[in-house]
Amino acid sequence: MSAANMGGQYASEAGAFMGAAGQEARGMEQSLADFAAAWNRHDPANMAACWAQDGDLINPFGRVAKGQDQVEQLFRDEQQGPMKTCSFQMRVSAVRLASNDIAMADADCTLTGIRSPDGKEQPVFKPHIFFVMSKKEGDWKILSARPYAYSPMPGRSSQA
Repeated sequence: MSAANMGGQYASEAGAFMGAAGQEARGMEQSLADFAAAWNRHDPANMAACWAQDGDLINPFGRVAKGQDQVEQLFRDEQQGPMKTCSFQMRVSAVRLASNDIAMADADCTLTGIRSPDGKEQPVFKPHIFFVMSKKEGDWKILSARPYAYSPMPGRSSQA
């Protein structure tokens, strides 16, 4: 399925990939769209397949996974627990091609349907993800991902 017709799971803002060469941008975009689609199928193996073998992830809750196997286990634990009914949407806002085989991307996400241990639906969670991607053997893979939630500025109300 192409990144353009992911049914709202994945989108890129107009111009997000303008700085990257067209073919490279399409490869990166497809890799991120594949991740979003695998999330919404609750498929940890295919989620982790979007990572480089030596890739890493620190999730917004502080759990660290190094290497594709640990990334898959982290996703398996989440998908069997609080994320098992979760829906994931991602909008890529910027991509910067650092070299022919390294790129960085920023994405804003919306997760709905996260459940607490007692089964209660949690508020919508809107993390930002900073990705470092690498191209190996013609495919763009996630080398590093850092999803995080913004915090209010100290001394200001969260409504500001």
